[in-house]
Amino acid sequence: MFKTGAVHAWRAARCAFGVVMAAGGATLFVRAWTGGQDGLDAERWLGTTWLASLAAGAIAYGLARMSPRPIKLSTSLVLPWIGLALVGPLSASWLEGAVLGSTWTQRQFDEWAMLTCKVAIFPHAVLALLASLRMRRLARGDVPKGMDVTSVRAIYGIVAGAGAVPFVIPAIFVAVTGIPFIPLFLLTNRIAAREREVVSDTLPVAHAA
Repeated sequence: MFKTGAVHAWRAARCAFGVVMAAGGATLFVRAWTGGQDGLDAERWLGTTWLASLAAGAIAYGLARMSPRPIKLSTSLVLPWIGLALVGPLSASWLEGAVLGSTWTQRQFDEWAMLTCKVAIFPHAVLALLASLRMRRLARGDVPKGMDVTSVRAIYGIVAGAGAVPFVIPAIFVAVTGIPFIPLFLLTNRIAAREREVVSDTLPVAHAA
């Protein structure tokens, strides 16, 4: 069973991970919009972003264990998902190619990254918004179910549909890319439930004498 200090350390780690990943993803989008295809080097940039995010999380965890500070559950859930919304889909595309044995060349992946950053920015934004809303509800102990707009099923369907808005990238491709996010959503459910049992983000109410 986690103790309060460990919980806040994990929350600090998730916050650091999310901030660095979001920064890396945002930078990749900016580079795609402002620069040419040559020099994008998306594969290396994604790898560097993941490594930097994990390193930041590990450092934050260690520092928080030495000097724990209260961090809200909602913040520690929202920040990683903003980062995942920016970096996750493109990373999933690379992994799917590797699993299927269709290895990307640097040029091919740069072309795909360029297309994704320019054309598929809308589903990325939708995923970030809906995931953030879901994380805030989980932090309150409210688990969205059924066809609630922030349920896993609804988010999956809405984001897949949003990917077809530009009519360039098929919705089915977005749907396949989104499959790895389903277990991550379910894992977040468990994390939120476990940490709520250990630490309450609700401050005690002062009653007048």
